[in-house]
Amino acid sequence: MSTVTGCSPGTALAREGLILTVPAAIRSHAQQSPDHPALVVADGPTLGYAQLNAHVEAVGATLADLGVARTDTIGIALRDGPAMAISFLGVSAVSGAAPLNPSYREPEFDFEIEDLGLAAMVVGTGAAEIPAAVAAANGRGIPVIRIAADHTDTDLT
Repeated sequence: MSTVTGCSPGTALAREGLILTVPAAIRSHAQQSPDHPALVVADGPTLGYAQLNAHVEAVGATLADLGVARTDTIGIALRDGPAMAISFLGVSAVSGAAPLNPSYREPEFDFEIEDLGLAAMVVGTGAAEIPAAVAAANGRGIPVIRIAADHTDTDLT
């Protein structure tokens, strides 16, 4: 592969006509610039590409262990922030991702689960948990995946 100067590795691959997915672009950046800021949170942590890649791959591996297929759609009920960004990237790397409004009430989550045919629901832990999403997922019998805000822990129930 030839090198294109003045642009990111993903741009270079795209210019050569290669298809590049978002997870592949993150992985490429993690290999070439592991400490370069990838996710910067105001008054919060800054994740380098290697850290972001590790978190995205952990979410993807968790879903794969659950048996999630590329054709499945996973609901994500998280408030805006790093956990939402990481979860969206990790989910979309292995399946369809459906970010849902965390302000929904249980009947609205229930409707979305049925309407979208969700295979699982990703929620936060502790104060970040969305109880209405958990209740709707439990009512529909789909797995609930709890992801800590700092992604240090993932719990499947």
